[in-house]
Amino acid sequence: EDLGLLAALEWYGKEIKKRTGARINFKCNVHELHIPVAASTELFRIYQELVSNAVYHLKAKRVSADLFLEEDKLVLKISHNGAYHAAPVDDEKKAMLLLGVQQRIFLLDGEYQLKTKTGQGSEILITIPYN
Repeated sequence: EDLGLLAALEWYGKEIKKRTGARINFKCNVHELHIPVAASTELFRIYQELVSNAVYHLKAKRVSADLFLEEDKLVLKISHNGAYHAAPVDDEKKAMLLLGVQQRIFLLDGEYQLKTKTGQGSEILITIPYN
């Protein structure tokens, strides 16, 4: 099940590349995850929504995703080169754009930071407690 999550993340990136030609670079320094199945499902859905949004809506041609352990946290960092917006995005708009992702992160007692650069893509850093 835990290795299933890692394999699913790699698989999804390859599927997106086949469908769109976008380069999805997934890196992981985690060999085994010991998290509940429900948490694995939520993490996959977060990844799926962020990668899909970057490629299909923001027209990203490159997406980088890193999954790693940092102290007592599981970290998922996703960045892309999609054209985010023509104007700066305030915090309220960021929250609305990521409502589904935000809800999933909070279900996992996690936090996120979103950094955008007008016309240059974005980076989201998600941290989830890991014991």
